[in-house]
Amino acid sequence: MTKKYFVYPIFLIIFYILQYVAVPISYNGVAPDFILILLVVAGIRESEKFAAILGLIGGLLADYTAGVAFGLRGIIFMLIGYFLSVLASEALSPNILSATVSGIAAYILTRLIYWGEYLVVIGGFSAKEMFLSVTLPEIILTLPFIPLVYFIVALLTGKRSSDDSRARRSRRAI
Repeated sequence: MTKKYFVYPIFLIIFYILQYVAVPISYNGVAPDFILILLVVAGIRESEKFAAILGLIGGLLADYTAGVAFGLRGIIFMLIGYFLSVLASEALSPNILSATVSGIAAYILTRLIYWGEYLVVIGGFSAKEMFLSVTLPEIILTLPFIPLVYFIVALLTGKRSSDDSRARRSRRAI
């Protein structure tokens, strides 16, 4: 049994608590998206299946607490985990820079989808006000944690497990 089956669930529980229960860092009620950070790190470092399952579980936990359309974040996070892992095994090198850039892209994608959800549910909002009061502070609070979480997870889990899948794919291509 590998370390990842212990490390990621423990981080998921800790980050869930930090994001939704005991929020230590916030600005105007906006906190970093710790679950998305963990998902990005898993997507860069782990297999497609593992990242997708972690994304689904993390997204469903977030949906349960956030009080939004149940299952939406689960599906979004599952897809982000899967596609980040595929991208990492095919094109990206597993490093802190890849995790940070992927984290920014995943964050922007999720926020655009959430804005669409707000448009449907609420019926309209000021995009400028939403960006300045919620999105910008949240991305500023989230960004510094991506390299930190990547580094800690890399230390605790060791070798990137999708390196094995990359080697298998290259052998199949020969």
